[in-house]
Amino acid sequence: MPSIALNPLNIALILVGLINLVLGLLILFRSKLDRVSGSFLMIVASLLAWIVLSLIEDGMPAGAIDITRLLYSTGVLVAVAFLYFSMVFPESHRVPVWNKLLLIAVTIAAAYATYSTSGVIADIVAREGIKEYMFGYAYWAFSSFIILMFVLGFVVMALKIRSSSGLHRLQLKYVFFGYMIAALGGLATDVVLPWFGVQDYISVGPIFSVVMVGFTYYAMLRHNLLQTKTVVVKSMLYSLLIMTVIAFFALSVLFVGRDLQAQGKLSDLLVIMVTSLIIVISLDPLKRLLARATDSVFYKDRIDYQALLRKVGDVISRQVSQEGLVYSISKNLAIRLKIEYSLIFVAQEGKGLVVLGSQKPPLFIDNPLARHVMSQKAIVVTEELERVRDDTIDPEKRKLLEEVVDELHAMSCALVAPMFSESKLVGIILMGQKRSGDIYTKEEIAFLEVVAPQIATALVKARLYDEAQQFNIKLKKEVAAATEDLRKANSRLKQLDLAKSEFLSIAAHQLRTPLTGIKGYVSMFLEGDFGKLTKGQMSELEKIFRSADRLTRLVDVFLNVSRIETGRLELRKTKNKVEEVLDEVVSDLQQLADKKSLELTVQKPDEAFPEMYFDRDKVHDVMMNLVDNAIKYTQKGWINIRLSRSASLVTFEVRDSGIGIAADEIDKLFQKFSRAEAVSRVHTGGSGLGLFIAKKIIEAHGGRVWAESEGEGKGSMFTFTLPIDEKGEGVPEEDR
Repeated sequence: MPSIALNPLNIALILVGLINLVLGLLILFRSKLDRVSGSFLMIVASLLAWIVLSLIEDGMPAGAIDITRLLYSTGVLVAVAFLYFSMVFPESHRVPVWNKLLLIAVTIAAAYATYSTSGVIADIVAREGIKEYMFGYAYWAFSSFIILMFVLGFVVMALKIRSSSGLHRLQLKYVFFGYMIAALGGLATDVVLPWFGVQDYISVGPIFSVVMVGFTYYAMLRHNLLQTKTVVVKSMLYSLLIMTVIAFFALSVLFVGRDLQAQGKLSDLLVIMVTSLIIVISLDPLKRLLARATDSVFYKDRIDYQALLRKVGDVISRQVSQEGLVYSISKNLAIRLKIEYSLIFVAQEGKGLVVLGSQKPPLFIDNPLARHVMSQKAIVVTEELERVRDDTIDPEKRKLLEEVVDELHAMSCALVAPMFSESKLVGIILMGQKRSGDIYTKEEIAFLEVVAPQIATALVKARLYDEAQQFNIKLKKEVAAATEDLRKANSRLKQLDLAKSEFLSIAAHQLRTPLTGIKGYVSMFLEGDFGKLTKGQMSELEKIFRSADRLTRLVDVFLNVSRIETGRLELRKTKNKVEEVLDEVVSDLQQLADKKSLELTVQKPDEAFPEMYFDRDKVHDVMMNLVDNAIKYTQKGWINIRLSRSASLVTFEVRDSGIGIAADEIDKLFQKFSRAEAVSRVHTGGSGLGLFIAKKIIEAHGGRVWAESEGEGKGSMFTFTLPIDEKGEGVPEEDR
């Protein structure tokens, strides 16, 4: 076993190793290991291996050449790890697979050649108690390889510094200079000087990694490298934990061991075992206790972004208007993010970006800040933008950035978050400086990147709601005005309709009297009361009689319509047999059917129908109308009349093989002055009132009437039902 001498160099190496160990553990136990943190962990691990092997090698005799060769192999790991780190840092760039395989192959080949051959370390001799390294024929190649790896790494970083801007540029600069100092020191003491025979400073190289760690910590604290605050606080936690454990162990051995010293080595072993057991048992509770202590100091003002996100979501779900949404979200962001102010500018057509409910002047689209936000479509941090401006060489671009920075300073704005919905700018969030004076962290920027699209979507919906509300108000006014106009028009139409009905009634009555006289005198002429007439005279008088009769029926139709519209339709219900009425109708129309060579059939049940109360004349007119229509609109074929009954209803059906009715016209048949298109083509003389009157008469009896047809050319069926009223309910006593 090697014995490590506690000389100043080794103590320094141990301290540097502990610092690197703490930093490596913090990165290892981070919640997310990306390429950057993974490659940084590779550097820390190879440095730790270098330090540990340096301590072991220092305590080994000169003949232990394998340990020395292994130590120099770790130099290959450090150099290659740094090159890989420079390739992925700071934006976690993806390294092509072939490049990775090449690095791995080169690393394995170089490390294996260094360890397994005498090309780098040929021998070690001891002179006056001091080791002297005898370098082999390939030491120059080994040194050149190590230097080349570091040079390539720094060249890659320098190119990234030149092409990057803002926060990434600053991070690159700090890492570049910190690692440059550490690399120059380590290469000088452990690689270059031994080449020239100066071996007094071998193993000093790892100490220069302190510079690297120092710059890394500063970049963490100042520029948010590798989760700054979390890493620092965790390092504090683990440092306290390690120191507490070491102190407890040392005090236990010192005080308890001293009391039991006289009892021999067994007691010493017992003390160590008991102390170790106590440490193992109390380690986890101690860690939680120290974590609470560090959190209470460093995280007393910590922001719970998940809770804030839920709060914003709650505001979005509750607020439906744009103004209420903007006010509530601005207020919550300012309070919970602990910033000086938060303003939300909303894009409005023709007005630019405005703060709703505020007198603040709008930002027009040609404003430098608005143009910059629309072109970049990303969060703008004033401090980063200033650095970009300072690093910009192009005078025109620099001037544009200067205008944007001036605009931000004029509004005391530290951050601008654009809100886009479907690639369209909905608004921007302006945020002032943090009250603590700190810069905006990655967590805050990531939070805004998540919440900005949600606010944008909510604003679009709120805008639609506001527009709907405005439209609703306008529509209500217009509907109210239109309703009033319609009310007046409807009142006027009712007056006109009443006047029309009255006119029809008066005109019909006035026409009916002379028509009755005309029919009477013509009838007397035809019957020979005024002497014998010639055939020519008889023919003309018959035409006059038929025309007068048709005109009389038309007058009766208008009288019925007038009575229906004025609510004066009266039913004279008497006790009748419905089949007798049907027989009369068939008898009257049989001759008309025979003239057209139509087969007219009647179906009735064998048992007699009961006598029932109904208006005989009006039901007769309905049957006459339906059968007459069937005869008129059937050019050839048949007409079937069917009379049936159930316990409470009598059903009358007229089927025909006539012209049929289109499906979209059936519902219109029973309206005033409505006729089917096919019907109008066949018979142009109808009034369009017969079915309207029939429907009103049947409904006045408490029945129902309807029509059915499979379409034009497929015949039709008209049906009505009458309730069987055998008691004459509601019929005057004199009519019973």
